[in-house]
Amino acid sequence: MRSRPTVALLLAITFVSTSCATFHVVSPKAFQTSSQEFSVVDRHIVIEVTFNRGVDRSTVIVGKTLVLKTQQDPHAHVSLTWSENATSLSLRTTKVVEDLLKFDPDGHFTLTLIGTDTGEGAVTDRNGHPLDGESDGVDGGDYQTSFTLVG
Repeated sequence: MRSRPTVALLLAITFVSTSCATFHVVSPKAFQTSSQEFSVVDRHIVIEVTFNRGVDRSTVIVGKTLVLKTQQDPHAHVSLTWSENATSLSLRTTKVVEDLLKFDPDGHFTLTLIGTDTGEGAVTDRNGHPLDGESDGVDGGDYQTSFTLVG
């Protein structure tokens, strides 16, 4: 009996990964109420925001494209501190907690980042892509999340 030569066929399938994820906030999660994703330091509210890629810092304008709404101040002023690569941002209120919140019995506040330019601008990444505020895979839309300080 004669043996036949064996031919092996190698089929290589290569998956190409493209970074097509939209520019969005990683943390805190959007559209939820949290009592733990912020801190109070020296009576000032501090919120850490993390993005999936670097932000064009010039597009983050307090009171226009970044709005912190508290019970006593619909446009609370904050100071911003950026990470070196602009993928995270720390915001700190300039007023103290007692001047921003009404404890009945808890204090509530909301952070909004604008992703749809309606004349005041929008937060964008370094390449000019607008924020996907709703994390729905489509550029644009406003990011919003709420916080509760238990009184």
